[in-house]
Amino acid sequence: MSESSHHRILVEALARNISDDSAWSSPPLVYCDIIDEISTSNLPPAIGSHRPDVFARDIMSSFSIIGEAKTDGDIDNNHTLLQLTSFFDHLRTHKKAELWMGVTWMSAGTAMRVCRKARKLADSLHVPFRIVAYMMGDTAIRREWRE
Repeated sequence: MSESSHHRILVEALARNISDDSAWSSPPLVYCDIIDEISTSNLPPAIGSHRPDVFARDIMSSFSIIGEAKTDGDIDNNHTLLQLTSFFDHLRTHKKAELWMGVTWMSAGTAMRVCRKARKLADSLHVPFRIVAYMMGDTAIRREWRE
């Protein structure tokens, strides 16, 4: 499976989990760069100079989630750090918001470390994040860490 197929699988699984999360008071608007049955629109909005893989918002409660999927070789680099820092910086101005990162099972620890660093750089320690780690053979098998 190519890196782009891995990324697509992660984005689809992450968008589905964000959409189905119990935190929503009403069905959210979900913007995803992969259009399928869970998306209600096209591309997520650009945030700074970056566009997340998933952006979801509950209009009634103003709750927002930014979701970013990363393959194993694309987590621990400067581009991802800048991207996540920009997302945390954006979310820190919201009353209620979270960042979710979808990764493969073996990359959860690296994702946690990079998210902590980006959140600190953005001075957004109050913004929660969630790492969702998927088994690539079956994305229904997943584990989540929250901070």
